[in-house]
Amino acid sequence: MKTAYSLLIDEYVDVNLVEPADCDALRIACPICQQHMVVRNDAGQPVFQHEFPPELGNECESQAHDLSASFRNLHNGRARRCRREFLGRTKFTELLGEDPLVHYKTDVMEVLSDLQFKGALSWLPDWHWQFVSDLGHSRLQDPVESAALAESYLRQTGRELPDVPESGYRRRVHIQVAFDVMQYLLTPEGRRDNYRWLFLHAYMICLRKWAAVSGLAPGDQVDQESLTPDEREHQAAARILTTCTIDLMSPDEKVVENALDTLSEIETGPPIMAERIPLRTFVGAEIAGEMQYALYRLPYLPMLGRYVHPCRPCLD
Repeated sequence: MKTAYSLLIDEYVDVNLVEPADCDALRIACPICQQHMVVRNDAGQPVFQHEFPPELGNECESQAHDLSASFRNLHNGRARRCRREFLGRTKFTELLGEDPLVHYKTDVMEVLSDLQFKGALSWLPDWHWQFVSDLGHSRLQDPVESAALAESYLRQTGRELPDVPESGYRRRVHIQVAFDVMQYLLTPEGRRDNYRWLFLHAYMICLRKWAAVSGLAPGDQVDQESLTPDEREHQAAARILTTCTIDLMSPDEKVVENALDTLSEIETGPPIMAERIPLRTFVGAEIAGEMQYALYRLPYLPMLGRYVHPCRPCLD
């Protein structure tokens, strides 16, 4: 059988892409009767068969030949759209709370809810959504570049991400789902639903990262003479970024205005960036990057096990 069906993602799959370990993880099934299928080796080549004797699946085999590529592509496209709306709308806040590299002292949504209503943070997510849309940010909107960036990032952090598949077709699915969720969040519907939550999540990560380099926290001060010129440049930029991004949370409009002016007027370049750009653009790009990295870390496959699609029952 050349075509299988994944009950987990509700898509038809080319069996040449599926590895034995993918079968259970993706609930690989017969595309006709939807009975579980297993992989058996035939002269070193993978052969997908029903769990019951192969002769009982001959009728399925003949019907599977009638599944045209156009039919499969149409179905898979619809499944992807339904899946991204399910994850991007109804389950995103739950997914975000499962980010394994970000630990909150209290429930993640309580923290983000508090941040959402502090001063300028009520409008900053909208500014950033427009920033990304206007630039057509390739890291977020180009599937090829996004997949390459995902692989590079996951190779560095994979051991810390228990719900990210290490290899196989399920890893491709994971990266595809992360890209699809981002595309949903970039739509007007996604902007209203959950873009702000992902933005605030990344905003917190960036603020923590810049604060750690700035040396502003008690006990973080270091002897300036011990720093290289590049390290001093990084620290100076981090101090500006930290103070300005904190000021953007102020309820005082004058404080916010001064912070925005500073970020717009001061530029950064080598060694931090290859080209000189305003710090405000740098902040927007850094947050966009952290948003994408967060999406790569989230546990999509376990969540999709609870996805009730009209064409099939819940898998739990």
